[in-house]
Amino acid sequence: MSNGLLERVSSRCFDTLVLLPITVAHRRLGEDIWNPLDRVAGLLSRYAGLILGPIISGSGEHKLSSAMELIDRVEALVGVRGSWEILDDKTVLRKVPSCPFAERLSRSSSFCMRLGVTMGQQALSHAFPEKQIDFEILSTISNGDPCCSYRIRLRP
Repeated sequence: MSNGLLERVSSRCFDTLVLLPITVAHRRLGEDIWNPLDRVAGLLSRYAGLILGPIISGSGEHKLSSAMELIDRVEALVGVRGSWEILDDKTVLRKVPSCPFAERLSRSSSFCMRLGVTMGQQALSHAFPEKQIDFEILSTISNGDPCCSYRIRLRP
């Protein structure tokens, strides 16, 4: 299957199986949807980190580079593309100029801020069990910022 076809199929599945139910639930339940969804996202992300951790090869800076490549691939499957800035050997910054989540869930800015932190923190802390992970969302398009950006810092 070509990458373009895989991305289209993944994006369509994500729209149908994730974004549509979240959108419908948010319309009906309002902000009350985020607590249970946050718990589910944390659990799924924890398992993703446990599964993907062994795939991330290397150590130190090389392991961080492998994690960045893996994040690129996973995000591309749902139509998210961005660039990385390496701030130092333990810290990277991700900038995403356009995001399908922000476009489709613009009324649900909590999706990006709450679930983004939960998913990033849980997945990375289980992928890097020997490190403490600081995952911080700095800006989101859904909050009116020009791009989405987040910082990942590995601490001993």
